[in-house]
Amino acid sequence: MEYQAFSTYRLNKVIRKSDFQNISMADQDIYREKLLHDAIDSIKKEFSDVVNPLSCFKLHGNQVYKIDRHHHRLIERNLTSNLNSISGKKAPNRASIIENLKLLLMEDVPYRIYRWDIIKFFESFDNKEVEKFINQIPNLSPQSKSLLCSILKKHKALGGTGSPRGLSLSSVLTELIMCDFDSKVSAHPDTFFYARYVDDIIIITSANENSQIFRVLAKKNLPKGLQFNELKSQESPIIGKSPITRKQTDEFRYSFEYLGYKISIKKRTNKDKHRIIDIDIADKKVKKYKKRLSRAFYDFAKNGNTELLIDRLRFLTKNFKIYNQHLDRTKLSGIYYNYPAIQGNMSNLKNLDGFIKALVLGQKGRLGTLLSTKLNSRLRSRILANSFVKGHKDVAFVTFRPERVGQIKRCWDH
Repeated sequence: MEYQAFSTYRLNKVIRKSDFQNISMADQDIYREKLLHDAIDSIKKEFSDVVNPLSCFKLHGNQVYKIDRHHHRLIERNLTSNLNSISGKKAPNRASIIENLKLLLMEDVPYRIYRWDIIKFFESFDNKEVEKFINQIPNLSPQSKSLLCSILKKHKALGGTGSPRGLSLSSVLTELIMCDFDSKVSAHPDTFFYARYVDDIIIITSANENSQIFRVLAKKNLPKGLQFNELKSQESPIIGKSPITRKQTDEFRYSFEYLGYKISIKKRTNKDKHRIIDIDIADKKVKKYKKRLSRAFYDFAKNGNTELLIDRLRFLTKNFKIYNQHLDRTKLSGIYYNYPAIQGNMSNLKNLDGFIKALVLGQKGRLGTLLSTKLNSRLRSRILANSFVKGHKDVAFVTFRPERVGQIKRCWDH
């Protein structure tokens, strides 16, 4: 297990370019040596060099944890690397899950769809069971196990339960704990397709199973402490093979939301060999975009900053590149790259375009009244040139400087 050692050499390998942000070139070697020295010292003391290496804050109703000191973050990266090296499991890819799901749903066979959500995923794992699991992980070095358990104790000292949400090692650890559940549900003789993205589960079955028994078995296999969220869980009727008349072609047999998408299964006609699958942006994402659009227009009504409004609309309806300084690479983002699997009628994207049009051309409601005195025909034309549908279909790109992105997001961050 030499590759899992917490040595100066191993810790040096997890140092990133972004670790030297705001450190002059002349001071970087000295800073690196101090980082490594402090990390080695903390490893020997199992984080007792401070009262607690963790701190926490609230985000979207959840308690999120972070590691404050730089040298402690090196240790966490080393721990995460060690867990990854023995897991043999890659993190699920959102795009490939949706693509594989679409191909299976197209098949002209009877099936049933289960959508399960786990309540408070990271927080709900039983503390004792997590520690027991860590100590039983094969091929994980004793030092890694000891440091992991030490972090969990520090987490518990702050009132935390389960695994600390927000830490990269928690994502890898919980994936390892869930392996047994994933394997058992996947191995059920009636399971055609199984995918889990953190706490979001989807299963396609042959529809031959007793749905109540199937669910009870799955609940029994959940790690101790975890429970399905009954309010968010969903089960389809049996989607069968019966063909219908041509007039009914555009009707949907069943719709559900998963990983930010709304997936609708169209009824099959006598001529269709496969079911028609329509994939759109999820309804709850539409609400989020409408909220951001409304805030952008309200902010414009207050400050009259035309160019900022246009940039906000371009940011929402188009695509752009984001540089991740921690990973030292560029990521593509925006309406197409966040939702590349959209296909079919695009009714929800059209709905968003209609929302912009209603705000600009209508004069009803508080916002409509405020805007009516602020917009001239030229500005209306500039606003209406921004389209979610067009931005997705044409994969249209825009470029913003980092400081401009901060200005754009300001009205959405409160």
